[in-house]
Amino acid sequence: MSYGFDDGLPLEPEPATAPLPIVDTPDEVPLKKRVDELENLFDGYMSVLSTMQTQMETLAEGAPTPAVPSASDDDDRGEESEYAAYCWRYASPAQKKRLWVQLREWVDWANGVLCSNKWQYIRPCWFRHPAAVEELTALWAAWEAAYRTGEAEFTDAAAYFHDRFHTVVHRLWDGEFSECIRGHQEPEFDPDLRLTGNDFDQFIQQH
Repeated sequence: MSYGFDDGLPLEPEPATAPLPIVDTPDEVPLKKRVDELENLFDGYMSVLSTMQTQMETLAEGAPTPAVPSASDDDDRGEESEYAAYCWRYASPAQKKRLWVQLREWVDWANGVLCSNKWQYIRPCWFRHPAAVEELTALWAAWEAAYRTGEAEFTDAAAYFHDRFHTVVHRLWDGEFSECIRGHQEPEFDPDLRLTGNDFDQFIQQH
């Protein structure tokens, strides 16, 4: 028996778990656009980084090789690091080893080229004479300064070096090497006798 209240209604209700219709939301289009923009931006950054890396490699390949090791290499000199890397007094042990090798190579070259027609030359025992080591190091540094100029204009530094070179060699021959004509002879002197006198402190207090 019907009272007319349910006319046109379904006999059973639709289940509550019925799937909802799928529709495109307006936010999906802008989101995809933003992703595309981020991808393009990322590609641009990668291109810039690649270009910078190429430029850095090019600069590194064209960088000049230093004549002597940098003062920062194996540096254990502390506050004295402002001294040149070829300063024997403040060179680190590692720097001294490299200096010996480099100085020997230069001395052998100088003996063969610059002293080829001279009876006075750098004695083979030069490395056993501290004063000779210092003077030959100074000559080596002068040679580097004169000839390792890069694109600098011509100067008279080379002429100065050659003038000083033979003067120093003659002085070493008459001084440090004078007893080593027939082989190395250790210098006979007491280093303590060459130290500043014990009355130095008293003297400077009075003056």
